[in-house]
Amino acid sequence: MPFDNASATRWGVTLSEKGTFKMRLIFCGAALLAAACSSTPTPAGDASPGISDASASDSALADASVNDLTFYADPSVRVDNASNAKAGVAADGSVYLYYQERNTGKQVRSVSTDGLTFAAGAAYTTYENHPSRIQLASGKWLRYILDPKTGIMTSASSTDGITFTAESGIRYQPATEDKGSTGIYDHFVSGTSVVMLYLGDLMGKNNTRMALSTDNGASFTFQGTNVLGDDNAGGGANAFVDISSIALPSGGRRLFAMRGGQGVYSFANPDPSNRLGWVQDPGARVERTSWGDATITGVFDPTVVRLKDGRYRMYVTVGYGTSHEALVSATTK
Repeated sequence: MPFDNASATRWGVTLSEKGTFKMRLIFCGAALLAAACSSTPTPAGDASPGISDASASDSALADASVNDLTFYADPSVRVDNASNAKAGVAADGSVYLYYQERNTGKQVRSVSTDGLTFAAGAAYTTYENHPSRIQLASGKWLRYILDPKTGIMTSASSTDGITFTAESGIRYQPATEDKGSTGIYDHFVSGTSVVMLYLGDLMGKNNTRMALSTDNGASFTFQGTNVLGDDNAGGGANAFVDISSIALPSGGRRLFAMRGGQGVYSFANPDPSNRLGWVQDPGARVERTSWGDATITGVFDPTVVRLKDGRYRMYVTVGYGTSHEALVSATTK
């Protein structure tokens, strides 16, 4: 069944929308293991093969400050029995949280005035403030939908960014380098181009690659792999996955990615149409231990918003063993 990045994905693996496939899966070479890989991720702040940590001055190239990069765990749980959040902020400051209910497998939405307290989610057919939407210079809005079985990406368009209608035709097909498998993706407008970052070669490098559109998002051309410098990291738990990005006030972007289920890291790029321009910020934004709960066994699927007051808030899935997940958050000061 096609999904639009609101559906459940893990480590580049698509999970059933019916919630029947709830165990975390991690790719280790050609083997598919449950719960953990035999290879251990490099600790936060240490350089992995092919991955360079940025200095504090490097981070400054994209509006980074200590305040922007330091996330403090918010107390309690935002939504229990939930995962795969996508968040957006409305003009009035309210937070729209799109996520999957783990017990039903349904995609739902909840809106909060403070971004911390969310009522039970409800099914939706419109996409107000959904972060996967992009708006072209013409005013046209687009969303992209991936068929995980074929890797083919299609699109839906809108005049108001709320109600979308499916478009005919194919926007993108997997590149040879993707080796027949693609996963989580992220689209954004950069100058006159539309950039697509996505996971590919899930059983091998399992890492981020880039495709570019110069025809208003109608078609994309593969640009290359190694976007985050981890081509030689060994794939699996050593690769940066669960990607999402956010625009910065400067016009650059910051990308967030999970590695090994143990931490969320970030990369800045002043010109995000430059595939090799992403520079890793020092340290981790959050780690599995950030919430002080020893029962948390992993962190996954970060989504970050800029709040109305200028602070940043990350919503992230945490796992408790292999059968229980919840959404928690962390906020900058």
